[in-house]
Amino acid sequence: MEEIALYLFKSGICLSLCYGIYYIFLKNETFFKFNRYFLLAGIFLSIIIPLFNFTYTVQVTDPIFNKNSVLNPAKTTPAILSYLQFGLLVYFVVTFGFIFNYLLSLRKARQLVSQHYFEVVDRCKIIYTNQFNTSFSIFNYIFLDTDIASSVVEQRLILEHEKAHVIQKHWIDMQIAQLVRIFQWFNPIAWLYLKAVRQNHEYLADQTVLQAGNSGATYRATLLNHSLQSRVFNFSSSFAGDNPFSRIDMMKKRTSRETKKWSILLLVPCFSLIFFAFATPDYQTSKNKVNPGTAVKAKAHLPIYVVNGVETSSIENLDTNEIKSINVFKGESAIARFGEKGKYGVIAVTLKTKP
Repeated sequence: MEEIALYLFKSGICLSLCYGIYYIFLKNETFFKFNRYFLLAGIFLSIIIPLFNFTYTVQVTDPIFNKNSVLNPAKTTPAILSYLQFGLLVYFVVTFGFIFNYLLSLRKARQLVSQHYFEVVDRCKIIYTNQFNTSFSIFNYIFLDTDIASSVVEQRLILEHEKAHVIQKHWIDMQIAQLVRIFQWFNPIAWLYLKAVRQNHEYLADQTVLQAGNSGATYRATLLNHSLQSRVFNFSSSFAGDNPFSRIDMMKKRTSRETKKWSILLLVPCFSLIFFAFATPDYQTSKNKVNPGTAVKAKAHLPIYVVNGVETSSIENLDTNEIKSINVFKGESAIARFGEKGKYGVIAVTLKTKP
C-alpha cells in the first residue's frame, strides 16, 4: 500500500516538473514538433523514474546504534496505515470510474464510425455527416460537417487541418495523455498536461496548413468563423475546439531561437533533487578495528583498582554489600600515595571484611 502511494506521489512530482519547464520556457515558442517530443518524454519519465529506488550508504557502529531501531525502522502505525488504505480505496474507486467513462467513450466512437460510410484520402478516412455542428478527427477518421455554412476554400482548409492531425498521428499522444490523467486525476497538473498536449497538436496542424502555401489571413479568418464549435470527444481533435486566439497569436509569431531548447537541461538538476529527496539510507554496521599497539596504549591510560591495599585488574565481581567505602585518587595525590603507576588515577575499595 505504501509503495503504491509513494509511487503515485513521486510520479505526480515528476510530471509537474516537466510541465513547469514546458510552461515557463517552451509553451510560447514556435518549435512545436520539439515541444511534442518533450511533452511525451515528460510523461514517460514520470512513469519510469519513480520505479527506481535510490539509496545512500550510512556507516554506523554496533555499540551506538540499536539494530532493531536503525536497521529495521519502525513500521507505520496501524492508525496511519488505516488512513492510507482508505485514501487508496477512494483513489481506486474514482480511477475505475474514469476508466469506465473512457471505455464508454471509445465504444461510442466505434459505434459512430460503424454508422457512416467513409472515403480514403491520403491515408485518412473521411466521413461526411450533418450529425454534429463541428468538424473533428478521431484516430484516423475525419468527420466533416456538411451543414456548416462555409465556402469551398474554408472547407478545404478545415480538411487539411484535420488531415494533419491524422497523418502526424496525434491521437497516439492524446491516448497516452488521457491515460495519465485518468491515473493521476488527483493531480491538477495532469489535467493541464493533457490540455497542453492538445493545444500543441493544434499548433502543429496550423503550422502544417500554412507551410502548404495557404493564405495566413484566410486561414485565421476561417478559424475565427468556426470558433464557437465544441469538442465531441475528449480525445478528439477539433478544428476550433481550443482557444482560437492563442493559435492566431502563435501563427503570427516569429520563429523562436533554437537556443531556447536548451532549457530542457533544467530537468537534470530537477530530477537530481528528486533522487536526493526520496533516497533512502542504507545503514551498514562496522566494528572498530584496533591494532595491538593502540590497544596497549589505551590500556595504559586506564586507572588502577586497589582492593584493601592490593592492586587488582577489576572490581566487577565484588559483592556490593561487602564494600565499606570507595575512594578515587587523581593527579598528584594518586602518585604520592601509590607511586608512578597511579598517575592515571586510582580507585581504592575498602571491604567490610578482609578477603
